[in-house]
Amino acid sequence: MKINRFLTIGVLALILLMPPVLTKAQTPLNTVGTLQIQTLQLQEQLIEMFRGRPPKPVRRPCGLRSGYHPITGLPCPNFGTSTAAVAPSIFVISPEAEVLELDCGVNDCPNIMNQLFVLVNALQQQQLAAQRLPAPAITPSLVLPPSSSPSTPAITVVSPNGGESWQIGRTYPIKWKTSDKYASSNVQIGLKGSPPSTEGPEVTLVFTMPNTGEYLWTIPSTLSNWVGRDVFIVVYIHGAGIADTSDKAFRIAVDSVPNLPPSISGVSGPTVLNVGQSGTWSVTASDPENGPLSYSVVWGDEGGTTAGSPTVQQIQQTATFTHTYSQAGTYYPTFTVTDNAGQPAKTSLSVVVTGTGLAQLKVLWPNGDETLNTGQEYKIQWVPHTDIPTQAGKVDIWLLDHPTRLGRVIFSGIPNDGTEYWFAKPLDSLIDPRTGNKITPSGNYVIFINCSDNSCIVDDSDRPFKIGGSIPTPIPTIISSYPPDGAIDAAEATLLSAVRGELPWGSVGLTFSGLLPTSGSLLDYFSISSSNAAGAPAVSQVRWANANNYAVSFSRQILPGERIRITHKPSNTSICLGFLPGDVDQDGWALARDIGLLNAWVGTAAGASQPLYKTDINRDGVFNAADVTRAGEILSAPDAIRSLPACPQPLAGQAGAQSQLANALSALSSLLQTLQQSLGR
Repeated sequence: MKINRFLTIGVLALILLMPPVLTKAQTPLNTVGTLQIQTLQLQEQLIEMFRGRPPKPVRRPCGLRSGYHPITGLPCPNFGTSTAAVAPSIFVISPEAEVLELDCGVNDCPNIMNQLFVLVNALQQQQLAAQRLPAPAITPSLVLPPSSSPSTPAITVVSPNGGESWQIGRTYPIKWKTSDKYASSNVQIGLKGSPPSTEGPEVTLVFTMPNTGEYLWTIPSTLSNWVGRDVFIVVYIHGAGIADTSDKAFRIAVDSVPNLPPSISGVSGPTVLNVGQSGTWSVTASDPENGPLSYSVVWGDEGGTTAGSPTVQQIQQTATFTHTYSQAGTYYPTFTVTDNAGQPAKTSLSVVVTGTGLAQLKVLWPNGDETLNTGQEYKIQWVPHTDIPTQAGKVDIWLLDHPTRLGRVIFSGIPNDGTEYWFAKPLDSLIDPRTGNKITPSGNYVIFINCSDNSCIVDDSDRPFKIGGSIPTPIPTIISSYPPDGAIDAAEATLLSAVRGELPWGSVGLTFSGLLPTSGSLLDYFSISSSNAAGAPAVSQVRWANANNYAVSFSRQILPGERIRITHKPSNTSICLGFLPGDVDQDGWALARDIGLLNAWVGTAAGASQPLYKTDINRDGVFNAADVTRAGEILSAPDAIRSLPACPQPLAGQAGAQSQLANALSALSSLLQTLQQSLGR
């Protein structure tokens, strides 16, 4: 790119602002008005003088200093530089000081400056002649930038930089260099047509990424309409208003070489497993065209369904799968690797599954010596044997009198997931099965857990615990939310949608079983955990809406590919939300089947009944065929996020203290209400 120098004509400020020497007999002129007129005349004459000059490549004046046009004050349409041939321009930098700035090439400026001084002299002579004053001496003065030595450009596109021919479906490195000042900044990458213009059409390849100096770009088939055109890569320093474009055009072409299928170089996994034991398999593959690969597997015990993995953009790729077999037998898991042209490769290996599959349950809490308050909610916890999946089967939970082993079922046929919430209540009375007589419970209890189908090795508390005290005021719990628990925002995030407060969620509405305490900060009652390694957003505000409804706001929006869990710490109830553009069926994967489902819903009653966070992909407020098109564009992007991780666990170590605080505040509120009623208030 050509380096330009911007020369401020400081002499104009000195000459034009110099007041004339007047005698008492003379009538003073309106100095301010005269200067304004002279400045406008000077500007018109200078522009006219340069109008006939041959055009030369110069930096656009707009945005050079602040991102705003120096004359109009309007925001610039885009930042960056341009190699478009334009005539040298002159514009007012500071109208108050009558200072003009010249935009010209470093080889042209000295000659232009000489012409300017001649013109300024002529104008000043005209003014002085009109006032009949002696001509002042004019000493040309040129104000240059702080350093006239060449400096390192802020950013320079290295590749592609002109003449290349890059083929659709193949992967190429986009490279750039930046000065040390912007080494830690993020960059944005775009594709422009010819001529390269900030006002021209542009496709965003990467909205934001770390300034690594290189991005591997697999050219998608969606750019087929760009084949044969002169195109340019432009790289922006995010948020700095600085960019650079390829010096010359390159072209996108159609790959004339037939696509080859992937090559599987290795597969590994267990050859023997017990029933219920988790196994891990790894598949290593590569693509001859250096493109991205996708993976799927048929385990042999699911009726032909497949489990996919996210696309990974690497030359040599390894995908890892885990699976658990619930029945004994010999299985042949088959792994399929598919390239971005649809060419598959398959491999398989065998695994022998043995064992009875009996789960050995283990009570964790209450496990002895605890004292539980009557009416207070507690979490019963247990684990099965490590070789048995925690979700297998159903269990029953009993409360037994320790000495007699008599009691009652408090939960029947619940999932074997290891936790169940229970409002503690002691046994009222027991019946001796041998005599039929009533027996008073001892006050010492144990929790007993067994599988509902008697397929487990049972367990109970190691030592007895006690239940006593009075029933406190129930703690409100989350009973519903909007968006609902488990919802995934499948729409595209836009700046306008964020301004309007639409999804992706920056807040969530929660409905509780009762009113939350009115004293203290409600922020302390909520926590957020995230699947994002960089950390979760914070709770920035909790507002009462109406009835038992509250709005909980976050310190930032949910990010693409992120799940968060909002937990009400006193009740330990929570909801999980996610953001995955293109995930129409809400299964945590953005795949081609989502586009098919979206297409089937267009114009139907079933589609009209769906919430917009599932169907309004382009966020225009309605669901129609345009959303199907936008979903296809999102899923065809090479850097699109394909899957969501599991919901994160609630933040640990805080629920107990908050529960005690909530109980104390609730009891204090009840006491205050009683006192007010007794005083007639």
